[in-house]
Amino acid sequence: FIHLVNTLWDQYAWSLSLKEVLWFNFSSITKIMLALGVIAFYLFLIIIFTSITPKIMKIIKYKRWYFIHSLSYVLYIAAITHSLFLGTDLKISNISTPLTLIAFSSFLTLTLLNAILVFTLIITKLKDIEE
Repeated sequence: FIHLVNTLWDQYAWSLSLKEVLWFNFSSITKIMLALGVIAFYLFLIIIFTSITPKIMKIIKYKRWYFIHSLSYVLYIAAITHSLFLGTDLKISNISTPLTLIAFSSFLTLTLLNAILVFTLIITKLKDIEE
């Protein structure tokens, strides 16, 4: 929430309206990276909402709950990409060294491969259930 308010408040750096911050706009590379942050935020809210109580898991059933929580891989990739390409913290700190970016990139690649594996397993199980 603080991140959202700061983005709206800092008109010098961003000059964005509330609609631009809360919705997707793919008109430039900066807005694409901002949209990845918005997607990560919405996925984060969905994952939190489905984790509040065990009653919610009973309502949406375990398989849907598990699929929603598997989206945390997508959330992570979107958030890391957002922060690497748009985050001002990374641009002004020591974390922006090439070695660190290589480490982040390799970790992101491994996470992406893991997410592909998880989604492949989920799709396979869903197909087995339908048959």
